[in-house]
Amino acid sequence: MPEIQEVFRMATQKVRPDPEALDRQHRGQRRRVATKRATVYVLVLVLLVAGVVIGISTLRSDDVQPAGSGSNPSTVPSSTPEQLSSGGDVEPGTYVVSAIDPDFDVSYAITVTVPSGYQAFDGWGIMQDSGRQWVSASIVGNVYADPCRWKGTLSHPTVGGNTEALVAALANQQGLHASTPTDVTLAGFAGKRMGRTVPASISLADCDDAQFRFWLDTGGGERNTPFTGEHQELWIVDVDGVPLVIEAAWPLGASSQVQAELTQMVESIRIDPK
Repeated sequence: MPEIQEVFRMATQKVRPDPEALDRQHRGQRRRVATKRATVYVLVLVLLVAGVVIGISTLRSDDVQPAGSGSNPSTVPSSTPEQLSSGGDVEPGTYVVSAIDPDFDVSYAITVTVPSGYQAFDGWGIMQDSGRQWVSASIVGNVYADPCRWKGTLSHPTVGGNTEALVAALANQQGLHASTPTDVTLAGFAGKRMGRTVPASISLADCDDAQFRFWLDTGGGERNTPFTGEHQELWIVDVDGVPLVIEAAWPLGASSQVQAELTQMVESIRIDPK
C-alpha cells in the first residue's frame, strides 16, 4: 500500500509558494501602472503643445492681413493734416486752413480736402485760375453796407459776432444780387447758405480806391475782389457761438464741373476742436 499512501500524500499536501513570487508580481503591476501613467502624461503634454502652437498661429493670422484685405482700425496710425502753406502749388490732399482769427485758430482746426491744380493763398485761401476760382474761410469782424462806396459804411454796431446779424448784413449789401438765405449744416454746425452775384456791369474805377470791399476780418484785413462778373456761395455757420464764413467763388458762366468741384471742397470741410 505504500504507493497509494504516497499518491494520497502528494495529492493532499499544501504547495508552498515561492517567497519572491508575490514581490515579482507587485513589481510587475507597478511597472505597468507607471507605464500607463507616463503614456497619459505624454499625450496630455502633446495636446497642450499643439494647442499653444495653434493659438499663436491664429493670433499671427489675425495681426498680419494680406494686401487688400483691409486693416485693423486700432493698428492704423492716424495722420495729421498739414497746414496750408502761404503760397505756391498745393499737392492733392487734406490741409488745415486758417480762419484769419488767432483765437479761433488756436481752438479749432478747419480741414479741407483739395484736388489737383490749386494754389495756396496766405494760408486761408485756396485758388485756381489766378483767383477766379476760390475757396476760403474767415471770421468776419464787420461788414460794409456798400462794397463799392465802402468808406464810412461799416455796420454800427459791428455784426461780426452775431450769426443772424451777419447773415442779414451779407444778404443786403448794396450792388449785389443775393438769394434768400436757407438753412444749412456744414461740418455738423448749423447756419445759413446764400448765393451772391457781383454784376459784370460794375466798374471798379468808380469805387472808393478802386476796391470792391465786402468785409473786414477780425484782424482788420479786408476781403475784396479784383473781379466783377463773379458768383459767390457763402456758408455762414455758428461754431459754438462764433460765426464762421466759408466762401466759394467762381466767374459767371463757369462750367457745372467747376462749380461742383468747388462746392465739393466746401462740403469736405471738417471743423474740430483742438
